[in-house]
Amino acid sequence: MSLSLCMIVRDEETNLRDCLLPLRQVCDELIVVDTGSRDRTPRLAKEMGAKVFYFPWRDDFSAARNASLNYAQGDWILWMDADDRIDPKEGRRIRELAGPGGRNAFSFRVINQGTGEEFYQLRLFPKLPGVKFEGAIHEQVEGTLRSLGVGVERQEIIIHHLGYMLGERKRKKDLRDLKILKKWLAENQDDFYSRFQLALTYDSLGEPQRALELTRELLEDSRFPTFSEDLFLYAHLLRAKLYCKLGEDVKSIDTLRSALQRKGDFWPAKFYLAELLCLRKDYPQALPYLEEVKKGGLNALSLPLPLSLMKVKTDYWLGICYEETGQIPQAIDAYQRCIAQKPDSFVPYYRLGKLFLKGNRKEEAIPLIERSIQMAQVIRDGE
Repeated sequence: MSLSLCMIVRDEETNLRDCLLPLRQVCDELIVVDTGSRDRTPRLAKEMGAKVFYFPWRDDFSAARNASLNYAQGDWILWMDADDRIDPKEGRRIRELAGPGGRNAFSFRVINQGTGEEFYQLRLFPKLPGVKFEGAIHEQVEGTLRSLGVGVERQEIIIHHLGYMLGERKRKKDLRDLKILKKWLAENQDDFYSRFQLALTYDSLGEPQRALELTRELLEDSRFPTFSEDLFLYAHLLRAKLYCKLGEDVKSIDTLRSALQRKGDFWPAKFYLAELLCLRKDYPQALPYLEEVKKGGLNALSLPLPLSLMKVKTDYWLGICYEETGQIPQAIDAYQRCIAQKPDSFVPYYRLGKLFLKGNRKEEAIPLIERSIQMAQVIRDGE
């Protein structure tokens, strides 16, 4: 069975080579669709052995991606962005998945290097008649695959995504996304995924009230859960986040509890609910949620979540909850786990040092407290 790599690019000469190098050994063809580069991207792609095609940009990512599918001759499609990176060993595993008789598509774990967010994203699928990307932006191929009876299986294949913007560059991207989403939704009002992305974009642009209104409209639409139960739950997380930004913590707590009533093992809702309760110093109520999150593990979902930070925070809040409820040995263990995961955070050192002092473990306490003070001073000096 043959495997085609499909990409859409524009002005990616600094990224493209490192993306293609490990993949050209495992893919039978490299399809690169250029949407208007002004740099050496098309030439570099050809030098790397890619077949280069040109597609005029028209504010529609799906149109460009579908053009790449039309040019592909392989039995399987792997899609990547130029700022994606994959280890050669992972490339060989992808090749093994694209075998004869396979009917499942595969989601891989994507790690955003700038934000630390992790999520599963569908990247490998059989090339079947009728399969296409949908949505002008944040394009998805899963809908057409599922309509053809193709299942989606998660694989622990890691893709590192380098693209991350700050400041004015991030705002320009958000404004571009806003323009495309509004244009798309004017003609596709029932696209729940794009409506969700529109709310996220308004939040990113610093308009939480507008984002909240859009999220409320989504959650009140009786068709929404049928479209995607997962997205319905993620919308609860967004709504809770927006309520927090607007200073309405009680409504945020109610929203998270509503999500848990719908799906009791939805661990992100437990985590954020516990954090809110901790911030309100309601440690006895927060503790069971944190223990459940810790026991169940913080696993990647299809929603981008900062898993590494959330794991550290889980142990940190567990430490405080155990300390405040008099469970000192458990608190010590939690703070020590927190330090092991994030040794550059001074607060766990200080809290652990205080516990050691109270337990007459002065020799262990003093170095921890001194280190926390030194770390805090470095932070103050850098401000």
